[in-house]
Amino acid sequence: MDKIPELFTQNPRLREILEQARRYAPTGYPILISGETGTGKELLARYLHLHSDREAHPFLVESPGAFRDTLLESELFGVCRGAFSGADEDRAGLLKEATGGTLYLDGIEDAARECPGKLLRFLQDGTVRPVGGIRSCRVDLRLISSTGRSMTELRDLLREDFFHRIGVLQLRLPPLRERLEDLPLLAREMAREAGYRGQLPDDFVEALSRYPWPGNLRELKNAISSLALCRGDALSVDHLYDYFASMGKEEARTAGPGPFWPALAREEKRLIQEALVRHRFNKIRAARELQVSRTWMYDKVREHGLKAG
Repeated sequence: MDKIPELFTQNPRLREILEQARRYAPTGYPILISGETGTGKELLARYLHLHSDREAHPFLVESPGAFRDTLLESELFGVCRGAFSGADEDRAGLLKEATGGTLYLDGIEDAARECPGKLLRFLQDGTVRPVGGIRSCRVDLRLISSTGRSMTELRDLLREDFFHRIGVLQLRLPPLRERLEDLPLLAREMAREAGYRGQLPDDFVEALSRYPWPGNLRELKNAISSLALCRGDALSVDHLYDYFASMGKEEARTAGPGPFWPALAREEKRLIQEALVRHRFNKIRAARELQVSRTWMYDKVREHGLKAG
């Protein structure tokens, strides 16, 4: 909270979570963070790192969903020369590079799917063996994982022993719509970071609460940064409404937080459904078209009850 502006809060629940994080930080136990996309899971992981005795050591980030097959395994565990075509030199993996510090894996369900055995071995005894290697070495690091799924869903996806190893300690970040009291502070801080030197008008700040921010902190920051850069130092509520209109969210001009929710949900469902139809219900291709993560797509398909056919 004192080092990461997006975690500034007046929300009692988030304050409680940050207090938990400060208690967890000095321990060496693996931590599992859950929360919707854009809620700040990586920020919370950095917060844990900064409040631990590992602060002076590396904080490395990887998204396992960006890799497939042995590519993720070699990225995490390293590779020995000649292990496969193109491996023309020895290379240390992230687990070794993060020695002394923290490795944050965003989307742990993808890592568990690609190389569960080796990850479980690392979690059990701290040993790492590179792809193509015959010797293992010990590494000392803090593993923090995150997921956009609920803990119940994640538990169903993973092996029981793996789930318990990565989630010795657990934290859940609330979505922005559950901490609306933080919007004024967040908006002003984000505008300042974007170089805005004026004062955000009260009606501008109040209008922010008319929109539920499904993309959470990430979406809010994109909006504020875009407006601050494009509109100079004289932002008005009309500029915010113009921004909503340019994003296809004209309803935010007149609707309050409650009435706007159904309209947003209907539009979201329509866009997802149309993309799924175009791609014969291939959720990964639909996610690429809409430029969203696979995890977000899977969650929304379940939330809206969408089915093939």
